[in-house]
Amino acid sequence: MNITSGRETGGRDDTSLVSAARATMGDAALNPALLTPTAPGRARRYGAAIGPPLIALILFIALWQIGVVVFNVPPYIMPGPFHAASGAWDARDTLAAGLAFTMRRALLGFVLSGVAGIAGAVVLARSRILYSALYPYAVLLQTIPIITISPIIIIVFGPGEASIVTIAFIVAVFPVISNATLGLTSVDHNLLNLFQMYNASPWQQLVRLRLPFALPYILAGLRISSGLAVIGAILGEYFAGTGGTDGGLGYIIQVSMNRMLIDELVAVALLSALLGIAVFTGVGIVSYLTLHKWHESSARREN
Repeated sequence: MNITSGRETGGRDDTSLVSAARATMGDAALNPALLTPTAPGRARRYGAAIGPPLIALILFIALWQIGVVVFNVPPYIMPGPFHAASGAWDARDTLAAGLAFTMRRALLGFVLSGVAGIAGAVVLARSRILYSALYPYAVLLQTIPIITISPIIIIVFGPGEASIVTIAFIVAVFPVISNATLGLTSVDHNLLNLFQMYNASPWQQLVRLRLPFALPYILAGLRISSGLAVIGAILGEYFAGTGGTDGGLGYIIQVSMNRMLIDELVAVALLSALLGIAVFTGVGIVSYLTLHKWHESSARREN
């Protein structure tokens, strides 16, 4: 009797739930096809990705212009956005040449830091003894202010391209070493035991297990390193640049500061930020194309 009552009560409850769902959601409650989420259009996705940063940029420029006008700030202290844009347009040839040289040096330092960082991480991950012996020096290299070792680098390599790329490399290499080492040493021990059970060589374990597992970590380190490489290249040009037509943005900062060209300084700051964003975005696109089909960090949720 209790069982019958329970079934009847359960039936009445199920009927009540269906009725409530129908009243609330209509026919969609009983039609799974109507509940299937539709993929947003391409324009909508792009708008969702670009819209908020664009709105924030417009608000920033508006507040910048309002602040300059309201507080009556003279242009030689802080020019407004339109005044800075006018000065940047007048110096467009110099700025474009400097941007091209800085981009080349930043990319070269970034590539070197990526290759050396991944290779160093493989060495550190191979042996706990090597990790304990060498990793503290990688940390030490990161903690030393680049300003203090820039004169040594300039003395060793001489002023110019080699010193600038070396400074960019030193600034950018540690995130790659740190993240890649973490990924290579975080492989599931059960998978390692499985590979060893099938007599996989250390090279096969590295190529077929450790590197694929560490790929998200490596790409995360490269994203951080990409922005640091731009900073390092500009610092290198500021301290080790030779000037002239291939001085880069760092040298333009020096010249503009000495001549009190505030509008050019603002333009260089914005160009530096745009360069860093462009390099970071490029690495992010590569990361997405590499991971979105199989890794949770880049895959789209279906619900």
